[in-house]
Amino acid sequence: MTWLQYPARLHQDPRVLAVASKANVHPHVIPGTLMAIYEWALEFNSTGNLEGISPDSLASTIGAPVNIVEAIFDSSLIQDGKLADWDKIAAPLVRNR
Repeated sequence: MTWLQYPARLHQDPRVLAVASKANVHPHVIPGTLMAIYEWALEFNSTGNLEGISPDSLASTIGAPVNIVEAIFDSSLIQDGKLADWDKIAAPLVRNR
């Protein structure tokens, strides 16, 4: 079993607030969707690179609403096609496998 650690109060991160506003959802929804994306990436894409993966495809794969995944893709939570905090949150788990 793998445990992902993420910052306390992630739902208050300005990037998360911007995504929630754009997707028109409560900020508490976004961390759950982010963790689903991280879990998928840990299992199937250990670099955190999402280039070549469409928001529609990823949303369908993780069972998340497309508008939320699109808003995440359009935000600073993904930078240069990579999950922005990958090196802090998930990369240590990949190294320990």
